[in-house]
Amino acid sequence: MPKETEFQSAENLTVEELKESKIPDKYVTSVWSSFKSKKDRNYNAVHVFQHVDGPYILLCQTEKDKKDFPDVENIVERETRGSPKYHMTDRTNDICDVINLNRRITQAIVADFVKRYQLHFEGVAIPVAHFKNVPKSIFENSGLPSEKLKTC
Repeated sequence: MPKETEFQSAENLTVEELKESKIPDKYVTSVWSSFKSKKDRNYNAVHVFQHVDGPYILLCQTEKDKKDFPDVENIVERETRGSPKYHMTDRTNDICDVINLNRRITQAIVADFVKRYQLHFEGVAIPVAHFKNVPKSIFENSGLPSEKLKTC
């Protein structure tokens, strides 16, 4: 009988915690960063580690300010050396676009991206990192504060 997929997460991480995580990157599915633009618009940058087309960032904004979005997208593109699709999608609750990354990403690389975001945006945070099928012994000895670890 196949093993059931187990999803885990770590919430409200600092840049240092993410950078020092002992969970191997092969178990990371995504790391979320949130911030506010200079125009006080709310953004999420979802750093997706594994995808058939390679790693990418899904940049989303909840206020749907289509004038602010390209400016923020250009900054994220520059700071991550990514390649945006420049195809803004208007979804039910937000607008978003994909920024393709031309290299494999790690938790340490995403921590560096987040530090760079702090140079341009306010309230930069890492609300959640998502993992899949991390062995219990690795998850419990991840070096991350136990109160921040969740299993779904």
